[in-house]
Amino acid sequence: MDVRRWAWAAMLLAGAAAGCGSESDEADGRDGRDYGGDAECTDGEHRCVGDSVAEVCSGGHWGGGVPCAERGQVCERDFGCVLCHPDMTRCEGDDVMVCAEDGGSWVYGSTCDRAAGETCDPVSGVCINLCARAASARSNIGCEYWAVDLDNAENNMDWAAAAQFAVVVANLSDTYQSEVVIDRDLAMPGESHELEEVERATLDPGDLWIFRLPRWDVDGEAPEHRDTDPQTTLSRRVYHVTSTTPVVAYQFNTLDQVYSNAASVLLPTTALDTEYYGVLWDPSAPIRLAGISDGNRDYVTIVGVEDGTEVTVVPTYDIMAGVGQLEAGILPVDGVPAGEPTIPAGTEAVFTLDRFDVLNLETVLVRSLGAGVPDLTGTTVRSSLPVAVFFGIDLAVVGNEVLPGDPTPEDPDNCCAEHMEQQVPPTSALGQNFVVSRSPIRSSDSIYWVEYDYYRILAVRDGTHVTTTADEARDFTLDAGEWLQFKSREGFVVHSEPTPVIVAQYIVSQEQCYEWRATAGGDSDMVYIPPVEQRRNTYIFATGEGFSENWAVVSIPEGVTATIDGRDVETDCRPSYTDGDLDGVTYRAYHCPIEDGRHDVTSTGGVVGVMVFGYYAVGSYQYPAGSEMRRIFFG
Repeated sequence: MDVRRWAWAAMLLAGAAAGCGSESDEADGRDGRDYGGDAECTDGEHRCVGDSVAEVCSGGHWGGGVPCAERGQVCERDFGCVLCHPDMTRCEGDDVMVCAEDGGSWVYGSTCDRAAGETCDPVSGVCINLCARAASARSNIGCEYWAVDLDNAENNMDWAAAAQFAVVVANLSDTYQSEVVIDRDLAMPGESHELEEVERATLDPGDLWIFRLPRWDVDGEAPEHRDTDPQTTLSRRVYHVTSTTPVVAYQFNTLDQVYSNAASVLLPTTALDTEYYGVLWDPSAPIRLAGISDGNRDYVTIVGVEDGTEVTVVPTYDIMAGVGQLEAGILPVDGVPAGEPTIPAGTEAVFTLDRFDVLNLETVLVRSLGAGVPDLTGTTVRSSLPVAVFFGIDLAVVGNEVLPGDPTPEDPDNCCAEHMEQQVPPTSALGQNFVVSRSPIRSSDSIYWVEYDYYRILAVRDGTHVTTTADEARDFTLDAGEWLQFKSREGFVVHSEPTPVIVAQYIVSQEQCYEWRATAGGDSDMVYIPPVEQRRNTYIFATGEGFSENWAVVSIPEGVTATIDGRDVETDCRPSYTDGDLDGVTYRAYHCPIEDGRHDVTSTGGVVGVMVFGYYAVGSYQYPAGSEMRRIFFG
């Protein structure tokens, strides 16, 4: 037989055997055989076993593995053990560093623009804009806010308007610092901007900062214990809050306990829109009492965030004259003195606002018994571009129930009055489903008496059919701007068809609580309840300062778990109540006592709602811990 044919056959068999080797042999590139003169690699060539071991070709064969990882290096096919993979990026502060072509060093690539909201992401090693990401999500999380030192109590006993106004900001990131700056515009409307930095702070990841700001009353600073400001004004009295990464922000008016407190969650510029409805309450003593009070008023405050914004306001009560745009009828015109009505209820008033402009419209005082009670509930604000809108009351009293043992049942005691304010959500973010939890009880003996919470439900479109599980408001229909008021001691659920509603909750004045706890008598306050559609699974929030009691009320659907500051809500929070069923799901409310400062609530398996309350001897505050602000209504 021809020896050459045997040699050829042997080579074929050898090739077949190699092709049938194990998977690991194939991946490794070696099978332990002697290839004779056939080299498997080129001398000096490198290859990697994973990312941590480099092998070098020697004598035509792989061998001599070098442990790159033990040297703090990585394996690169063309070079063996190197400092980094060529073209890989990493962060050094705000600088993006790029791995050199030979893998031997890091070289400067670019710098992230903090002024534009960029930061270097340590995971990807590239510049990302966290603020743009937050803006697209639309919630109360953002990077630009507008805070207004709204009108508060000024009379012969209290001077809350001059007390400490504050903005509280919390950094939501567990990775990035946030540089927060607060400035204001010292110019008048129509003039070139004259920005003044008021305060700045660097917030570490997860940190919270309280900005105690100078007095900057929206309607000017009156002498002590007098409310003789212009009231209705056009000014630039607004604080502008910016941050380099997403934060949450709240305003406290006032921060400390001074007999007349309120707080509001702030909405970022990116969550604003062009239509709003207001829900308020009537002010206490809306008349001038010589030597005692200059009278209390309802008001709506509108902040321009873009130049050339046309704003149309339709108030539900007469608006008084003041200081501002002559053509808009704010100034005393045609012989109408300041304090008299210039915008009658039900009429349109059109204004033009630029960025930083603040329009504050206040109700006239009651001049006769037949004049009706001032109440801006149902007032509408529509604009050509997004604006920020606040509604508030100097002082208000809530509740008129006869308590056990009241010596004058014909004239129930409902002392005392308290300031109210809220930044309101736009119509586009309103929902049709609500789970409403009662406020933490202040009455010390709930066997004899549990104080009511009061509610107003307002429709934003005609023919809105509303059903609730509250005893006093089971089934009703409202047109746009109409509202129903009722009271309840328990939580309940709300559903509206075919359009959304606003649900506002009011806690009662102190004397409407039976033998209230001495340190937690509180007083009246107001809050807008976020709809279930805008709930979320993470909240970071802060309390006021110096309040005897602070509470977080967490509303949880069955099947969902939640923690507050790392503690299980269901286990650690008492008391708890069943609020009702919505779409076949039962919701329970857990009342969690909390200390002053920063707190967080996180849920698993679904979304929850969180409302925050604070009480002390003669004052209160309440606000939603946050919510999504997605556009969910387009009608």
